[in-house]
Amino acid sequence: MGVTLRSDEVVWCLTVPAIWSDAAKARMREAAHRAGLSIKLYSRSLLLTLEPEAAVLSAVAAEGNSLSDGDVVLVLDCGGGTADATLHCVRGSSGTGVVRLEEAALGRGALAGGAHVDAAAWSYIRELLGPQTWDAWREAHPEEVVNLKS
Repeated sequence: MGVTLRSDEVVWCLTVPAIWSDAAKARMREAAHRAGLSIKLYSRSLLLTLEPEAAVLSAVAAEGNSLSDGDVVLVLDCGGGTADATLHCVRGSSGTGVVRLEEAALGRGALAGGAHVDAAAWSYIRELLGPQTWDAWREAHPEEVVNLKS
């Protein structure tokens, strides 16, 4: 007993890092369109939202709406590829379940997500042990390298 949906009944919401340029967002939209998520490139059925905004809305939904109009929310979003900091002001929330966010300050971020932290740690370990020792150990123990990375 599955549910059948028509493509015009589905709204896709894709998240993107806060530091992405308009050009990068346009490429994401084009990729989603090419993948068949929307019939038109600029359609109401294909939404892009910033990852930190999605994080705030998810937290509100999970915890119940305890935000009030005028509250300010700081979001630190440290993902795999980027780390973003955004500041949002809550507008129109009074326990109604409807939360509207306005950007209170220009978001900042960097290509400093977890993958970059991992790479820096591996580089430090290699330098600490010496390149030959580290490379020999990695080659001799690939399963341990995988365990360390997870």
